[in-house]
Amino acid sequence: MQAEPIHLAIAFDQNYITPFYVLTTSIFHNSTGCFHLHTIATGLRDEEKEEIRCFVQQYHSTISFYELDPTLIEGLVIPNGLYFTVAAYY
Repeated sequence: MQAEPIHLAIAFDQNYITPFYVLTTSIFHNSTGCFHLHTIATGLRDEEKEEIRCFVQQYHSTISFYELDPTLIEGLVIPNGLYFTVAAYY
């Protein structure tokens, strides 16, 4: 009998693809079992999403990508000079 996956929520944009891989690699290497990642990931090309799917599947896990309604983030302000993007609000 296979164990239920652990569900994780992750949000990022195209500027944080590398940190996404670092985070998930650490999770996969330091845990047993499988995961289902629920992600809001904006600005990614379809090819990048497919690469991420393949990466996650290597660890016997799955991923779902959720679309964000752009009207939900209209008007959000990121102060000048900060290193993060509107994805921090996700």
